[in-house]
Amino acid sequence: MEQLREWVRNIVLVILFANFIQMLVPSGQMKSFVKVIIGFFIILVVLNPILSLVRYPQQIFNLDLFSIQRPSFDEVVEDGKSLKREQNNEIRGDYKQRLGKQIESFIEFNFQIESTVELALDQENELEKIEIRVQEDRITPVNVDLSQEDKEPKPISKEKKLKELIANFYALDLEQVEVEFD
Repeated sequence: MEQLREWVRNIVLVILFANFIQMLVPSGQMKSFVKVIIGFFIILVVLNPILSLVRYPQQIFNLDLFSIQRPSFDEVVEDGKSLKREQNNEIRGDYKQRLGKQIESFIEFNFQIESTVELALDQENELEKIEIRVQEDRITPVNVDLSQEDKEPKPISKEKKLKELIANFYALDLEQVEVEFD
């Protein structure tokens, strides 16, 4: 009996609401569309209890928002860890690339030679080793000193100068910097 009373009450409320909406809509072409939509809505309200009596599944009319399967806490934590690893790898690669470009520019600025740089980083992303390959020009610069002094400076090789400069600039040991001239 309670279900019948609730059903009738719903029908009356929907019809009152439909009449109120029809009064708000201006006359014309839009009014006929609104009447059709309201008619479908009233039919749905009238048929809903009848369909439930026949044991028709109500999922057609009701959205079950709580049936979505949520991941477990462990799955969320594992996904977070894998995303962190991926992000750290991307950051590490970007860091190596930028640091390599910086060293190449530093060499070009100080020695006016083209080079390629390969880096090795440890677990804390600290420089472990720098490998520099230099394309040496065939033209060698000549310095002429016209002073009268008979000082005979020891010539320091380009390789040693480059090695010392890079090692000092990046606070590395000389063994951590390898220079190879082609």
